[in-house]
Amino acid sequence: MVPLSVLSVAVLVVSGCSDGPSTSTVVIATPWDRETCRQCSGRLAEAPGDPPPSLRWIRLDPWDDPAHLLDAGVSVDLLVGWPAATLDDLGRRGFLDPSEGSLFFLDRPQSPGSAVDAAAGLPIGQQTPDAGLVQGDPRINPALRDQVASLLRREGVGGVYAGLVATDPSPLDRPGESEAGRVGVAAVAGPSSRPEVRSLLDRLRRRSIAEPRDPGRDAPPAPEVRVLAAELIGATLRDAGPERREALAILARSADAGPGRALLAEPPPWPPDSIRRLGEDPDRRPMLDTLAAALVDDPGSRDWLLESWQGPPRPVDQALLEALATAGDGRLIRSSRVLPWLRAEWTAWARQRFTQIARELGPDADAEEAAR
Repeated sequence: MVPLSVLSVAVLVVSGCSDGPSTSTVVIATPWDRETCRQCSGRLAEAPGDPPPSLRWIRLDPWDDPAHLLDAGVSVDLLVGWPAATLDDLGRRGFLDPSEGSLFFLDRPQSPGSAVDAAAGLPIGQQTPDAGLVQGDPRINPALRDQVASLLRREGVGGVYAGLVATDPSPLDRPGESEAGRVGVAAVAGPSSRPEVRSLLDRLRRRSIAEPRDPGRDAPPAPEVRVLAAELIGATLRDAGPERREALAILARSADAGPGRALLAEPPPWPPDSIRRLGEDPDRRPMLDTLAAALVDDPGSRDWLLESWQGPPRPVDQALLEALATAGDGRLIRSSRVLPWLRAEWTAWARQRFTQIARELGPDADAEEAAR
């Protein structure tokens, strides 16, 4: 359980005059700002039918996990404005009402000059992958982590990695593009049977732009795969960022940048280079067993790791990320030492690769070639 003091919470009561919740108040948790909550309430009030109930908005920071609020025992009826991947994950964890029509999407309120206009861009957590990646590091930004994982699932590691690494500045280094898009609405398990809540759900659904969503359809990657994808992108694009930007600057000035760009866009290999070098040296090959034992205590996970290191070299792809996530029934990736090791391996590989490109195509490359 996460104490509420850890979360940044703001409460806004609209469509009513009470200072707190009552039996007729519907409580909504959202990552939206105050102005967007008011706009949404205004649209609901203008819709045909009976007047809506009083709404009590609990505003969290976009990077907060709404499950922390629910775990803390706060009474919440609806979640509005969270990314699809977040809602799907909450559904799998049993936080959402599983009944039909309790999860769907609606138009996001937006008006010129508001806090969500084009100049400011959409708040983090209200964008879709198609709207451009939000700014930040996917290892610490849940909204960006969901976007990266969704892109990888749809386009594959090779396509997404190539697009991100070859763009300067990277989409991770600039704000996302503004787009109205869609936002999710989900009923929390338990309180949604109240007439006020069901009435508000019906009112929202009438304004939706899609049919009710089936949480089992187009399910996002498992949380462990999202974490691994974030590590891959974060290590190679963020941690090796200075070397990548230098390589890109040299490629931009090069008359024959094709081979360099092909090297730049290649995802890291599996097994990692350091493992390959150990395996090729008969004197150091026993160190592989020592390293595997140091990384993970579970014997089954250790055996899987050693076997995967013996396989033919391959680029890191979606299938490998899923295999790493499920090895040993998830015990491999839950080892506290595995993710730091992967991060270090992928960062070192990226730095070496980007430095190689700069060295081979940089201003001193011709002099070095002549000296040979």
